[in-house]
Order: sequence, then C-alpha cells, then structure tokens
Amino acid sequence: MSRNSLSSAQSALGRFGGTITSRPSGPEKIQHFLNLYFDIFSPHWPFIHRASFTMNQSNESPLLVQSMLVIGMWVADTASIRAAAVELHGKLGEAISEQRKKWDLSAASGSPGTTPQANPKFPLPMYQAILLHIIFTLLHKGNGGSEAESKMSLALDLTLALKSSPLTARDLTLSLLSSLVQSCRRLGMFHYPSILTVCRESPDEHTFLPHAWVSVEEVKRFNVALWRVCRAISGRSWACPPTGRTDAGAGAGAAGGGVDGRQGNAKWELRAAELRFPLPTNDAMWAAQTWEEWDSAVARGRDEDVDVDADVLGLGDYREDEWISVAAGMLELLG
Repeated sequence: MSRNSLSSAQSALGRFGGTITSRPSGPEKIQHFLNLYFDIFSPHWPFIHRASFTMNQSNESPLLVQSMLVIGMWVADTASIRAAAVELHGKLGEAISEQRKKWDLSAASGSPGTTPQANPKFPLPMYQAILLHIIFTLLHKGNGGSEAESKMSLALDLTLALKSSPLTARDLTLSLLSSLVQSCRRLGMFHYPSILTVCRESPDEHTFLPHAWVSVEEVKRFNVALWRVCRAISGRSWACPPTGRTDAGAGAGAAGGGVDGRQGNAKWELRAAELRFPLPTNDAMWAAQTWEEWDSAVARGRDEDVDVDADVLGLGDYREDEWISVAAGMLELLG
C-alpha cells in the first residue's frame, strides 16, 4: 500500500483506536478492512479482481485503496468505525473533485468513439474508485438512524437508499455519475473491440493470457456494476430506463447537463443497448487465488488435448451475438 494511502487511512482511524482495540493495529488494521471489503461487499459487487489487487497492492491507486477501505470499515458495522469511514469518504470526495481534470472526459471535444486513440489505457483504478465512492454515497446518505436501518443490506438496494437520500446528495451523486458514464463512453469502454484492443497487452508473454483475461473481465464487470447503479437510480430496480426519460425530478438537470441528445436519455443513464460486450464469465477463474486454482478453473469442461489459447478464454473474436446489447429489448420488457 502506498504511503499516501496508508497515511490517510490511519489518520481517519486514529482517533477511534481506543474503541477498537480488539482489532489489529496499523497496516494490519487496514488490511483487515480490505479483507472485509472482499469477503462481504465484493461478492455482491464483484468488479475488482482480488488476486490481482493483492499482488499489486503496494502500487495500487491510493484513491482506489481508500474507497475500498471506506466500504470495508462500513461493513464492519461498528459505530465508531463507521464514523471513521464517513470521515474518510468525505476526504475522498474532495480528492476526486480536485483530480477531476485528470479523469473527467465528459467535456472533451469530438464525438464519443469506439476505439481509444489519445488515451491507449483505460484509467480503470480511478473509475473503480469513483464508482465505489458513488455506491457508498447512496448507501450512507440513504441510511436511517436505527440499528436495523443502519445495517447494510447485502442485496444493496440502491433504489431504496436513493429515495431516502437528501436532494443535495442525490444531485451531487448524479453529477459525478454523469461525468463517469460520459467519460467511459468517450473511451469506448462499453465496446468489446475497444476493450480487447486495450487489454490484450502484457509485457510478460508467460502471463499474457491470464493477464489479458483478468483485464478484460475487470472492465466488463465494472461496466455491469455501473449499469446496475444507473438502473437503481432510475427508480426501477432491475429495468433499463425507457428512451426519452430525463428524470428531471430526480435531479438530472443538476447531473451535469440534462439530456443526451444522441440517445434521448439523461447523461448519467447507461442503457443495456450500450453494453456491446459479452457478459462476464467463469466465476471460478475470477475467484482463483493461485495458479493452481486458475489452472483447475480453466480445465473445467475443457478437453485435456485442447491447449489454452485466446479462443478458449473468449478473447479470440468479438462474439457480437453474445453482447448484452443483443438482449437489450428483452431486458427493457422485463423491467
């Protein structure tokens, strides 16, 4: 973990140390809450790859580590620790705003494309941190004061949380979400050919396929999580918002500019028709913590005589017939 990440986290936790003496201290305490993030929160929002994060934790984005830490502290379900989580969450909001010029492409000139050009890499750690920040804002601001209301539902009903959120929190959340969705559009992050172009690169040929698969899977899972948040905010728990909806009453006008003329939607709305990539696949491979577990997961259902290559891992072609967008109409009807 970076020094900046550790310092900010320890600062937020420090004043509560006397009430959580049963927990480990220092870096071990922080690792404890990161483990809670993966053990409790991640199964419901699985868009950060645990094995990769653990391997590269010392080099991870401080904002991402701290956003994960906030949620890990919150799910610990202890009043003093939750207070520290809210404090750290506030500091993260300031940091995200201060760095907006670095990540926000919503106001960039030109039309959103499907092939990354000027930016050959997706700023995924930053976008993951922002999405976690948005999710926590909805959960925290929508929380009541009683013990029963303060328990985070593992189903994480963001629709209910948003309905009970203060209007100002809702507007700020939609503004941030609008910038995030539009930035992802501009980078081509919802388009499978672009995802493959960016992610099928590795400096180590030995780890090329696993690295590429994890990179692609993280982008897909992030996109699906972002879509889930947009659907929840639309007020219909599992439905895609209908074409032409502006959600002005929910603060879309404050959400960075009202309606997207190209699609007829509020700019924060992400519809299934935009998700031009296959669904995330193979939870066993995603959950693998060791090379042995990875090899075992890859081998399941595969002929032993067939070598593992890009086609076996689903990275060999664009697979247009499997894109989520193909079923967009059905998803809207089910809503």
